[in-house]
Amino acid sequence: MTRSDLISETKERFTAVLVANKQLKLAQNQLDQAAAVLSIVNEAVAAGKKAPIEALRFKSLATQAQIRYQTALTTLDNSRVVLASSWNGKADDFGEVIGNLRVMPKLPKWDVIEQQLDHSPLLILRHQQHQLAQAELALQKANRVNNLTVELGLKNDRSNDDTALLAGLSMPLSLFDRNKSGVAAASLRASQAQAQGNALRQQQRQQVITTYRSATLIRQEIEALTSDLIPAAQTVFEAISYGYTQGKFGVIEVLDAQGRLFDSEDRYIEALTRYHQQFSELGRLLGNEFTENKG
Repeated sequence: MTRSDLISETKERFTAVLVANKQLKLAQNQLDQAAAVLSIVNEAVAAGKKAPIEALRFKSLATQAQIRYQTALTTLDNSRVVLASSWNGKADDFGEVIGNLRVMPKLPKWDVIEQQLDHSPLLILRHQQHQLAQAELALQKANRVNNLTVELGLKNDRSNDDTALLAGLSMPLSLFDRNKSGVAAASLRASQAQAQGNALRQQQRQQVITTYRSATLIRQEIEALTSDLIPAAQTVFEAISYGYTQGKFGVIEVLDAQGRLFDSEDRYIEALTRYHQQFSELGRLLGNEFTENKG
């Protein structure tokens, strides 16, 4: 596992604990809301304003909320165990995990992302492998050149007692390329390294584009949920709940409004989770070096 993979995995495990904490708090709020509505219905039934069957419907909803809460509690325990396994520890090794899931890292501009693409650890490794293959090719080419031999010596002529300096050069005839197979193999490896590097860059660029676009759309979804959908669902639920006590709305309208509110809140947590996951994936692809402004 590479360093960037390890960092991304740890971030995801930490985020999973934050998500589980948020889900538990949401489940507690929904449990409280269901109990509050059930109390209102029970009062109306006791006063003879509502039929007892309506109390049974809301009691069922409260039971579902209780199950949801217990499930969220188990999920939190499990996520803490997984996080602790990052250092071969136990969930009891740490207390509360501090972090705000609502604070989303801001995505850099696309041109910044693209500039950093070539500096990702995987592409740097491929580039180094290509350079190594090129160096091997140069060495193989050098080995096919015949060595030049230089000879120096003295010659003494006994007839006249003269001494002469002799020099000679010799080079084997290149009738055959002594390293043709070595050069061919090294050339093939260099070409393969370059082709693999180009293919990897294209593949990684596509992965980055897909992840970046996904994170952008999720962020827009989150902004729509927090600014419009959840506040509207909350307002409608409160209005219909009050109207129910006044006899203006029936049990179906209350259940529907409450279900829409719960669904929008669940969708918000799920979207936050996906956004942090996509942001972590960008960090893995780019080596966790791209700008991480909070916003």
